[in-house]
Amino acid sequence: MAGLITVNNGNPGGKVKKIECTWVGDAADGTVPPKAVRAFSGVVLRVVTDPGTPAPTTLYDITLTDSNGLDVLGGAGVDRSATVTEQCFPTVATVPWECPVAGALTLTITGNSVVSAQGSVVIYIREE
Repeated sequence: MAGLITVNNGNPGGKVKKIECTWVGDAADGTVPPKAVRAFSGVVLRVVTDPGTPAPTTLYDITLTDSNGLDVLGGAGVDRSATVTEQCFPTVATVPWECPVAGALTLTITGNSVVSAQGSVVIYIREE
């Protein structure tokens, strides 16, 4: 089976929203293709990563890129744990900040080589 990311744009109502993404690595090489996440206008507040079973490669990476190809996390999504749930925040020069977004984001997962590995990425946003 090819790797994939599934996006649930859940929890309507209120200004803070959760975008829940689950992913599965390719059955041959563990790779995961990038996936567009819904468009919105607002800010990215934080991101939570949770490894599944089978666990991904230790220190796999995630990026959330905007329409300009820039990582709105500023590199904070690198080196994710294969064993525990972690959170990260958008950063600029290592300082946390709320990253403004106007458009779609693309979730990319790299550095995983465990076949059929699973995990989730939850993106918390505040819509304006």
